[in-house]
Amino acid sequence: MRLRSLWPLILTLACAAGPSVRPVNAALESIGRLERTRSLGDGALEQLAHGADQPELRARALLALARIQALSTAPTVIQALADPQPSVRGQAAFAAGELAQAWEPVPDAVRDALGAAVVAAEAREDDSGARRFELEALGKLATGPALEALAKRLAAPDAKEVARAALSLGVAARQKHPLPDAAWAGWVHALRVARWPAAAALANTRDPRARAPLEGLLQDADPQVRAVAVKGLAELKSDADLPRFARALGDADGRVAAEAVRGLVQAAARCNEGAPCPALSALQPLADAPGFLGSPQSARGSLPLLAFAQSPLPDALRALAVSLRRAIDETAFGAGPGSAASGMRDAAGAVVLSEAKRRDLGRLDCRLAAAIDRIDGRLAAVRTCGLDAVPLARRLTLGLNAIAEGPHFAARASVPQLAEALQDPDASVRLAAVNALGQTKNPEAAARVRPLIASDDLIVAADAAAAAGELQDVQAIPLLVALIDRLGQRLPEEGDPVASAVISLHATQAIPALQRWLKAPHANLRINAAKALTALTGKPVAVPVVAQDDRLQPVPAMGTSLRVKTERGVFDLRLRPDLAPQTSANFAALAHKGFFNGLTFHRIVPDFVVQGGDPRGDGEGGPGYTLPCEINSLGYDRGAVGVALSGKDTGGSQFFVTTSPQPHLDGRYTAFGQVTAGMDVVDALLEGDRILGVDVIPPST
Repeated sequence: MRLRSLWPLILTLACAAGPSVRPVNAALESIGRLERTRSLGDGALEQLAHGADQPELRARALLALARIQALSTAPTVIQALADPQPSVRGQAAFAAGELAQAWEPVPDAVRDALGAAVVAAEAREDDSGARRFELEALGKLATGPALEALAKRLAAPDAKEVARAALSLGVAARQKHPLPDAAWAGWVHALRVARWPAAAALANTRDPRARAPLEGLLQDADPQVRAVAVKGLAELKSDADLPRFARALGDADGRVAAEAVRGLVQAAARCNEGAPCPALSALQPLADAPGFLGSPQSARGSLPLLAFAQSPLPDALRALAVSLRRAIDETAFGAGPGSAASGMRDAAGAVVLSEAKRRDLGRLDCRLAAAIDRIDGRLAAVRTCGLDAVPLARRLTLGLNAIAEGPHFAARASVPQLAEALQDPDASVRLAAVNALGQTKNPEAAARVRPLIASDDLIVAADAAAAAGELQDVQAIPLLVALIDRLGQRLPEEGDPVASAVISLHATQAIPALQRWLKAPHANLRINAAKALTALTGKPVAVPVVAQDDRLQPVPAMGTSLRVKTERGVFDLRLRPDLAPQTSANFAALAHKGFFNGLTFHRIVPDFVVQGGDPRGDGEGGPGYTLPCEINSLGYDRGAVGVALSGKDTGGSQFFVTTSPQPHLDGRYTAFGQVTAGMDVVDALLEGDRILGVDVIPPST
């Protein structure tokens, strides 16, 4: 049966008279299929959203519209905001928020119309459940009237309502929307009844008026509040806060200390050369205190050091990075303050470093070495880092990625040296070398990169295309055009770097191939094709809706968990097949196959996320297929589990766990689970830690 022919059947089932459950279930299944295939069913979903007799069908159709994110459906969503049933109004508000943050550009007229409708709906709302979604949507829409409406709700008597309004204002502030003056009158009440949401919103404002309340939160009993207060003060960029950051560096919670490190690094970057720099002395405890090089299970020690090494260090902090490497070396070989806990001693009294400790210290050592190389603009320190516990490929990848972001790279980079890495047997090293060569801005690099656009490794090919764009290599255009068709057939998630290269080179020769992308079943290709065609033709090109193939997997039962066994211990995450059925099914199926066994947590960002599930290990890999997003109402609180993306509907096997609440991710990435045990293990993970296995645990009986 073609998708086009489904809609009369759906409408017949949806509007059937009588209490029978069967027609409703059949209609729900058909809606689910349209959603998975990203089809509007020739108007069927919009008809159901406002024409079905049963409220559950109207609500389910609106959820499908939210996930498909076709901007043409905005009038239907607006109409549904006045539905007599609160469950339907709530789903309409959720859909409005999702349209506001669609992956394609949202015209101001569409945003304003949605904003006006949600403001009106919230003002007349008498149901707390529907209001929750309306308040969330207002933050995503972030129009002037929407922010004014949220500001009023900060004074509401209901604590949950205040918390939702504060979170939404924080999401808008994070996107650099200035908050209305009316909001500043409500923070005192908000901090009293919804402490963390209000603190997070204030931290995102970057407004000097936030200083006093944020200072008052530095001694809060909740470490999440303390961490976000430090983060907010760092955004204000005042040296007056240096003593506060210095105290926070000694906080018992590693997340708070990590945010203090970031604040002090930012302050050091503001120092004038040759002038006294108090931030340098404030950071010195990183090298002096044994606690920062504690046991392998100590997140307290690793998080501040990792935050330091990952930060864009200014030249003034090079010496401290060298001192930290020296402290690691002394700890490893028995002379440092942490050596007593490093391992057993041999007959001669020398420390015998345990494998786990050597691994941990080696990985931190290489992160610091990469930070030094970034400052210097050349590969050097990473070549000898790692205490013999870090593979050469990992060291080179870290170094190449770091130097390409450094302030002196373009002036000091050696194209021949970088080109040597293009021949490395490790794909991650080759990919990092391609990206680094693109950042040299040196025409000499173009000939080195150009042949890789024809690489069989399409991820390397796509990044080589992006590098050609950076290098303004017009000779690469024929290869770029050929790559467009190759990607469309095999790796649609890599559409963005290729489209960016087309735009940068103004490759009008690519127009026919991009027009074929507009008809592709994969949304990411269509979005990038429309972006590139708009730039090349000077005329706005809309993103059409095209049905894709259906991939239906058996859905695990409610209560099913995944038990993730790592080198640091075990954590459990409870799946949510009620909210993300196919995503839950996908990760359970991958676990059954042993897909995750031996993979690493390749990305750790202190006080944000840990991320793993990439078979390549460099953040670019997946299972060989992509998943439609199942955006839902599960919020990204601490311990939430989500699907990593590189564009719309590009999820696969990579997942992340939030180590602190991240409300700006709500409704943007599919949330499909929650850590229910072992969060201390998640907190202790370091980059490179392996997944030993993932077991599927059925519901307890």
